[in-house]
Amino acid sequence: MRRSFPAGVHRAGAPGLVIREGTPRSHLQTRSTTSGHTSNALSGTDTYAAFSARWLDNILGANAWGSSFIIGNGSTFPQCPHHQVANLVGSLDGTPPVLAGAAVEGPNGTLYGGLQTGMRNCPPDDSDPFAQFNSRAKYKDDIESFSTVEPAVDLTATSPLAFARQAAGLL
Repeated sequence: MRRSFPAGVHRAGAPGLVIREGTPRSHLQTRSTTSGHTSNALSGTDTYAAFSARWLDNILGANAWGSSFIIGNGSTFPQCPHHQVANLVGSLDGTPPVLAGAAVEGPNGTLYGGLQTGMRNCPPDDSDPFAQFNSRAKYKDDIESFSTVEPAVDLTATSPLAFARQAAGLL
């Protein structure tokens, strides 16, 4: 890890950048935050503290879209996750019930989509308030946009560790 992590930090972008265009997505962000914490703990330094804090801030909404990538977190968060149960029984406007705590993919280089039979359209008016912020990195909060708003266990698994370390002042 000592040899590979500095290269990953470099690829993730310069310290002033929040998301390098076309990269990374939430699962990489939570893993980057957790890896930074782990590297600091193993080395006894705070070398990656700023890097970890930057990625955690990014996940929580300090990004070009002003959106948290954790469902239910903050005032702007994914309301139309590409998730069968959430779509069938959840709200379509961010009010409860929502798939609270799930991390979604977030912005990436390509918007993929597809509506399955029986899915409720979300957003109902097909609006895209985030389009104005897209460049090479794109984000769309739409049930069809599985490439940006699909939650999954591998995305959400490292989030509790990152948040616990932040709450404990280890960031």
